[in-house]
Order: sequence, then C-alpha cells, then structure tokens
Amino acid sequence: MNGEIRRYTAYKVSIGLIGKGNMQLEQDKDDPTKERFRFLTLKDKEINRINLIANVIDKFESEEKAYITLTIDDGTGQMRVKAFSDQINLIKESQAGDTILILGTLRYFAKELYILPEIVKQLDTRWLLVRKLELEKEYGDLYKNLEQRSQITEQTVQLQARQEPQETQFTQQKQPTQQPKQGEKPINQEPVIEKQSIQEEKIQDISKNIRDQIIDIIKEAESEEGIDVDKIIMQLSNHTVEEINNSITSLLEEGTIYEPKPGRLRIL
Repeated sequence: MNGEIRRYTAYKVSIGLIGKGNMQLEQDKDDPTKERFRFLTLKDKEINRINLIANVIDKFESEEKAYITLTIDDGTGQMRVKAFSDQINLIKESQAGDTILILGTLRYFAKELYILPEIVKQLDTRWLLVRKLELEKEYGDLYKNLEQRSQITEQTVQLQARQEPQETQFTQQKQPTQQPKQGEKPINQEPVIEKQSIQEEKIQDISKNIRDQIIDIIKEAESEEGIDVDKIIMQLSNHTVEEINNSITSLLEEGTIYEPKPGRLRIL
C-alpha cells in the first residue's frame, strides 16, 4: 500500500554487538556530500530499530532545553541517546545511575552512530543480568567474546537486595543460637523444609499473578487491536523476561490469547 510506514523489528542487542555489526550507508538524496544510515547487518539480521538495556552514565541538556543527550553503558560499550523536540520528554527524567530500557531507531550523523528514542523506561538494575543471559543465548560466542569493560556480576543483585523492605530482611535474619546445657539435645535450627515449601508457594502465586496481569494488559489494549510483547515486558518490569514469556506461551497454548501477527497479542 502506497504511503504505508514500515515498522521494523526492534532487535535485542548490546552496544558492543552494534559495534560488531556492518553499517550499511547510502548517499543522502538531499545532500550528496553526506551519507545516510540504512541498517546494520549482524548475524543475518538487518537492524534498524534496537531494544537495549543499559546504565546512564552522563546527561547533557542544552540551555534552551531543545536537545538532550544521554551517554549509556551496558558493560560492552558506550553510546549516546539523542532526543530533540518531541522526544525530549522520553528522557528528561533519566539521570546518571539509572538503568533504562530503550526502544529506538539507529541514526548516523557526523560519523557518529546514535539512538533516537521511541520508548524509554526505568528498570530494576537486575534486568542487566537478564538481558546478559538473553544475549548469550541469542548470539553465543559473538557476545561472550566482547571485551567486558564493566563487569555485570552478582554484586549488582546483592546491592539491589539491600533496598528490599525491612520486613523481608528481618525474616531472613538468623535467630541467635542457644548453647544446649550438658545432657540436653541441641535446639533445632531454622526449619529448612518449611522455608522451601513457602518459597514454592510464593513461586506459584507469582506465576498466577503474572498471568492475570498479562490478561489485563491485553484486554486494555483491545481498542488498539492488541499489544506488542515488548510493551508487556516493559509494563511488568518487576518480573523476569523468562517468567513473562513462559506465561504468554501457556496462555497461547490454552487459547486464552492469540497472536494475530508475530510479536503482537490479543484476547480471545
């Protein structure tokens, strides 16, 4: 259909992987002295839009507030996100130290490849670990062999755990041990089996909760003829990508929802 805007897939990548890709440029029709970005080729993919999770390490805002840039780092490289006019609202609240998810388009100007944002959402720092595992599975050695300039380790999770509610921390603290008197049997320590069953119940409750939330989100999007999986993932940022994908698969198999086209979901 003439005049129809093509919607490119937003591929999950890292900054280092973008650097490994082959950039395809073409001569700008309006200015023959300049080159225009077409797409990036990486592992048989033609990448124009990206889905990226990274930390904000620097922010610049022009005095007229008509231009904002974020410098981001995901452990494999650094890149800039540039926002102009209408896009400014997408990143104006982002600050150095934030972990963000960015859906955006790759652009090229003055020999710099940068990201023009479409959707920006602040995430829990632990999503960096989730994305790291996703990219290792998708790209294998191509991703694993990237030079890791800033390590994403379990220390990130430990740092986040310190910010959990006090009640949760209290229940995890060990009670002081009591030395048995002579002739007495040692006092039993924490009931490990009981703790395990509690954890299993929590996992089941979380699974049910995710299903209900996914159904509610899809129902709310019926007026827009469905919703993309990426948007569901962003709205359920307190759950892992694996949990969400497993729940979506289960709902598809049982016929509660359906996929009118790849990556888009509707309720039956």
